[in-house]
Amino acid sequence: GPTLRLLCLGNVRRAKGYLDAIEAVRILRERGFDVVLDLAGGFSSDADRRECEAALAGMGEAVRLHGVVQGRRKRELFEQAHVFVLPSHGEGHPYVLLEAMAAGLPVVATALPTVAETVVDGETGLLVPVGDAPAMAVAVERLVRNEALASAAGAAARRRYEERYSEEAWSRALSRIMWEAAS
Repeated sequence: GPTLRLLCLGNVRRAKGYLDAIEAVRILRERGFDVVLDLAGGFSSDADRRECEAALAGMGEAVRLHGVVQGRRKRELFEQAHVFVLPSHGEGHPYVLLEAMAAGLPVVATALPTVAETVVDGETGLLVPVGDAPAMAVAVERLVRNEALASAAGAAARRRYEERYSEEAWSRALSRIMWEAAS
């Protein structure tokens, strides 16, 4: 089949859990999956860059570093991706998740409280324990092996984005508040 493309977008530093995503790709490839991880974001420090380079040793073309992406290049990565991966060990409200949902991508993300508010496990994506690369690999494999689940999750993610997070949703909520305040 075609190469499976995973997208991970954000600062490349340890707390973002990107090493877990790289490890998950290693596991998937060992299990015979033709999978590539697009890793987009800037390094927070030279130490992070060195750590990343060490993690990529022997990975060949399996992980592609894109640096900071914006505009058209960023849209292209979202369009080419099959699954969005958010491996963070800690997050506020990750805006990048909303971008992935708006793009209709199923998400594999760590089960942080702020993430669990956005990603509905088993519905718009799959949640995995923090720091658990094998669980991440299993979740990605589940989406790959079950195309119906993957496309349903992508569609549900897009719907949830439209209903809750789009500008239209915000302006609807705002006008409802204003209306209630006025009446």
